[in-house]
Amino acid sequence: MLTTYSQFLIYTFLIYGKFALSVLLKPTHPRNVFHERGTLVKRENDYLLPRLQRPRSISLQTKSHHSQKNQILTARAFEEPSHGHRQNHKTLSIVNGPVSSTPNTLIPRATTSYTQYTGDGTTAAGWPDQSAWSTFEDLWSANAPLMLCSQFSQPDNSPSETASIKSAISSVSVSTGVDNRFILAVIMQESSGCVRAPTTNGGVRNPGLMQDHDGKGTCNDAGVVQDPCPDNEIELMVQEGTGGTDAGDGLEQCLSKAQSDDVSRFYKAARIYNSGSIDPSGDLGAGGATHCYASDIANRLLGYTGRSECTLD
Repeated sequence: MLTTYSQFLIYTFLIYGKFALSVLLKPTHPRNVFHERGTLVKRENDYLLPRLQRPRSISLQTKSHHSQKNQILTARAFEEPSHGHRQNHKTLSIVNGPVSSTPNTLIPRATTSYTQYTGDGTTAAGWPDQSAWSTFEDLWSANAPLMLCSQFSQPDNSPSETASIKSAISSVSVSTGVDNRFILAVIMQESSGCVRAPTTNGGVRNPGLMQDHDGKGTCNDAGVVQDPCPDNEIELMVQEGTGGTDAGDGLEQCLSKAQSDDVSRFYKAARIYNSGSIDPSGDLGAGGATHCYASDIANRLLGYTGRSECTLD
């Protein structure tokens, strides 16, 4: 027979031994691990929230083609559950300028609808800021297939002639400091990029791709058509339309005459290039010549390639 004292010891051992055994055998989780809906998710730092509440930071980077200034905007969004798999942080770049080959890079989309702009060309008047313009490569890709000559009853550009236009724009843009997108927009407005666009004369002789002020570069003048159009002739057309001629201003001089430091100088310069002056009211849709000219250029810079829907003319 067990004594009362022995029974007490056995009873005590059973009670406390069971408790100690349960502690020793209790499963534990590694450091920096927490439960989430039955899954184990390793902590990345001591301040992570459960996945359904953890904010994801998305960096949106805009880059001005001229100023080269970067602006970083941060948007915060809650990650959706991914069945226990980690979602990666992503950085998305929106770039105005040369197309980047970096994955997850976004660029402004070309506009598919026409917007009629009136007023003085400022953003306050509703005109698009330069940061909204499409990249040169995007504009080129959209417009190069449209560089046709059928409207002039001439042979269409050959691939090498079209490539020479692009090369000339790049070269002249560097030498004059005029935005290559602006040069391309004016070429498309004046001649649809046809290297054999005829010389016109409404009191002033306007030859070539940019219908410049009495220049020498042309592949269709007085019934003389050059096919193929030589590379040096194509570059001369772009040079005279952008840098000016002995007889008149090009885009470079028109930009200077615009006397503005904001984006309106491009729209004002376009109007000056078309008509020689801006209406005293300051409205780029008023005055002589083509009232829709500046509005058309603005739309082209945004990537619009359709028929003008301006009603000012």
